[in-house]
Amino acid sequence: MTKIHNGVYVTLTTYGARLKSVHSTIRSVLRQSELPEKIILWLDKEEFKKEELPAELSSLTGERFEIHFCENMRSYTKLVPSLLAFPDKSFITIDDDFEYPGDLVEKLMKGAEDFPDAIVCSRGRIIKYQDCDFEPYPNWTLLDRKTEAFANYCILPLGYAGVFYPAGALHSDTCDINAFMSVAPHADDLWFKAMGLLNKTPVAVLPLAD
Repeated sequence: MTKIHNGVYVTLTTYGARLKSVHSTIRSVLRQSELPEKIILWLDKEEFKKEELPAELSSLTGERFEIHFCENMRSYTKLVPSLLAFPDKSFITIDDDFEYPGDLVEKLMKGAEDFPDAIVCSRGRIIKYQDCDFEPYPNWTLLDRKTEAFANYCILPLGYAGVFYPAGALHSDTCDINAFMSVAPHADDLWFKAMGLLNKTPVAVLPLAD
């Protein structure tokens, strides 16, 4: 029997023409070796209507997968509405244009056991700081995926490859839409990193293959 991780939700969003292909991403999560309690897809309530959704996507809804509608928060829509709607849950964020390896959930949850209370991810960069200022983002070292990495402060999780946020990992200001739209409207990874820092939450990167 497939193991279900109760209290863990996979959460994502999509937009525009990607709505026609996001079912492939959802299927890749539904076929995981271990499963989350729920998979939540958030859609812009102004852009999409339930009765107009593609059949390939609607047919996947059920006990494990749900579609919800909310305000458009750009890339933040993949996590912030879930934090608001399910504040006691832990979350795995994914992007809408990948078919994920069949053991992604299993390995992220194993990482969560090995690094309790840490944010656990598949990809990350080392934040570089020199002469009292941050270096440009392209200079931040992309971790090579060959070895495990763990740090209290200097690792930026990269959201596209899957990030596990344990309940309580992020600061209470995470869902302040006026704040994140003001300071980082197109950089949700950086905002979530800052919110993790405010809660003193460390980050672990796992050596996961593509």
